[in-house]
Amino acid sequence: MPNVIRHLINHTRETGEWNPEIAVKKYLEEIAEPEAEKMLAVFKEIRQEIIHSKQPSTFKIKPNLIKLAAEKQGLNVNVNKLIVELKGGGIISPNITNPTKEGLTYEVNPALI
Repeated sequence: MPNVIRHLINHTRETGEWNPEIAVKKYLEEIAEPEAEKMLAVFKEIRQEIIHSKQPSTFKIKPNLIKLAAEKQGLNVNVNKLIVELKGGGIISPNITNPTKEGLTYEVNPALI
């Protein structure tokens, strides 16, 4: 089970509230991410982008969206490192079945949307 989903389920069991943002925050704290607040803001922006997209049911994002969200938060981190941490927690996963012309896309875990 992905770490972020474990946190999501535990939080829901304790409070009755389904809160993806708290689950992501707990995951980032668990891995002792020094930029946890900024990375949480990146997640929130990605989540909002999906919710307000013309096709919210796809949950797909391009690496460029991650990069732009990180830059907007002032994160001075390599985007590849950020992607690795998001993948490591189960927040995103590579979409290898339908790569676009621009390259690989990522799917945000649907439980977090």
